[in-house]
Parts: sequence; C-alpha cells; structure tokens
Amino acid sequence: MAHAIPLSAFATRRIGMNHAQERPTCPLRDGNEGDDGMTDKWAKGIEVFDAVYGKGSSSMVEAAPRSPYLNETVEHLFGDIWGASALSIRDKRLMVIGATTMLGRADLLEIQIAGAIVNGEISDEQFEEMKMLMLFYAGAGNTTALVRGIDAARKRAADLTAAG
Repeated sequence: MAHAIPLSAFATRRIGMNHAQERPTCPLRDGNEGDDGMTDKWAKGIEVFDAVYGKGSSSMVEAAPRSPYLNETVEHLFGDIWGASALSIRDKRLMVIGATTMLGRADLLEIQIAGAIVNGEISDEQFEEMKMLMLFYAGAGNTTALVRGIDAARKRAADLTAAG
C-alpha cells in the first residue's frame, strides 16, 4: 500500500551527489534521460508532486540523493498514480486522508491536509464534517489523529504561505 512520504524524509543533504552537477545523479537509467539526467517520468512526477503539495514543494525531493525508492516514489506514485486522470487530486487526497486516519497517523495526515489547504481543496466547514464522519468510521482514537493532523497542517500551510 502506498503512503504519502513525510516531507522530512527529503531533508537536503549532499550525500550521493555528483558535486559537479546541480542535481543528484540518477543511478537508474532507462534511456530516456535528458542532458541533465532527468527522465520524462521523473519530470512528470515532480510536476505532479508540486500539484499535490503546492508549488515549489518538490525542491525537497529534487535535493535528496536519488535512489531506487525515491525514483519509484516520484516516477510511479506521483507520475503514474497521482498523475492519472480518472480521479482528481482532491478525490485521491480524500481517499488517502480516510485511509491514513484509519491508521491513526497524524504525521502523514498533516502532510496531506497541508497540501489540501495550500491548494484550496477543503474548507474549514468540510474539515469539521470530516471529523464527525471519521469519528464513526475510524473511531475516536484515530479521529484524534485526524484532529491533530488538521491542526498541525493549518500551521504548516500558514508557514508555507508566509514563506512565499
């Protein structure tokens, strides 16, 4: 099962970078790389990542050392799955929020909900209704994680908005 990746997982480090280049080198080549080593699938995944989490959020991903895990996340999870057109990003996000609420993961909820706030996908009134619905479907303990995630996401979204 695919989960959103905590933004902290993309801490900027210089480990594994080719210091002669601006971006990390890609150990997985598929023959479709441009001069900068970026594949078409990587570029699409980065574009979708920004659409999901807000403009510029992919800078954390692009600064991280490339690995098979990161390539799969960007190229497949974001490029193919989040980038598919049958469901909107908001539809997918609501599904992820529901599933993540069932897991009781406030940390992952914060990331998804911050993306929803930055993108104007869910109103305050809808967040309140979401809490009531999940109280009955996910239980009080897991819904407490949702409440914590919403509160933390509001702060994160305000910080992102203030930063630019």
